[in-house]
Amino acid sequence: MKQSLICPTATAAAALLVFSACINPRVIVEIDKQLPPTAADKVVAFSHLDSLPEACDTVGRLRVKDSGLTLPSRGTLPYVISYAKKKAAENGANAICIDENRPPARGTSTCRISATMLSLPDAQTSPFTAFLQQQAGINSDAAMVSRVIDDLSHDYRPRNTVKLSAGPAWIYSDIYTASGKRKGCFAMDLMAEYEHTWKSGLGVGATFARTWGFVDDDKVNLTYAGPSIVYAYREAHRWGAEVALGAGYAHYSYGLLSGNGVGFLWKAGAEYLITRHIGLGAELNVLGTTFSEPDGLELPKGKSYGFSRVNLLIGLRAYF
Repeated sequence: MKQSLICPTATAAAALLVFSACINPRVIVEIDKQLPPTAADKVVAFSHLDSLPEACDTVGRLRVKDSGLTLPSRGTLPYVISYAKKKAAENGANAICIDENRPPARGTSTCRISATMLSLPDAQTSPFTAFLQQQAGINSDAAMVSRVIDDLSHDYRPRNTVKLSAGPAWIYSDIYTASGKRKGCFAMDLMAEYEHTWKSGLGVGATFARTWGFVDDDKVNLTYAGPSIVYAYREAHRWGAEVALGAGYAHYSYGLLSGNGVGFLWKAGAEYLITRHIGLGAELNVLGTTFSEPDGLELPKGKSYGFSRVNLLIGLRAYF
């Protein structure tokens, strides 16, 4: 049981590492000469149209490509060249010469460059480096204007969200059987959700959840499906939060018992955008269900038959 509880967390952690590695461009490096690292802020960029100093040695070559999930802000030419200078410094170069520069290909967000890594005897300057510094300032101003526009419009994210989550759960209600009362148990949860939100933050959603655990030797299964009302805060550029209330159909099976009933769902969560269309999120869910009392089962006075569970889920988000 412990292994099954850990697997979703480990899977999500691995997914986070993979996404973190993909948000930067991909760099391919070929080394001709091993040199100690230099400072990235001292690396000078030359264009193939510039006149290179006569006293320079070739350290190697590098190519910058799209990683598949590169953030748009990290695919611009100034960022790509800055990233290439960082990689060149790690390999002992103090200059790069941009041999080829291509705009993003269809379906990608990254400028692609090929460059020669160089070792110069003295600090150098180049017209291309001055151009890059000027362009970086222009891009910084444009980014600030874009952020202001996003804040004013409150429309940074797409309106539709699909969520796939998994994690550990706890059935905290007493479980009644013909042989007596049993305490709750640890369980596992899988959840699929769809939400649509408007500019005000209000929205509607649909949730499907499946919970399973073991009490003694009998398996407990809970299934819930129903609509919900959502309020989401999604004005921040990367972070978002939401709460939701829902009610819908519920089904249970426990040993030889099974039945249909009603479920009530409350949830709260937070999420982080990796790209404009992909994110990671975590949420806390509380589900209460009510079913008809099984034949032959006598409950204490004032008790109704049902299951209550709480969980903590993490998973992927897709925005469109």
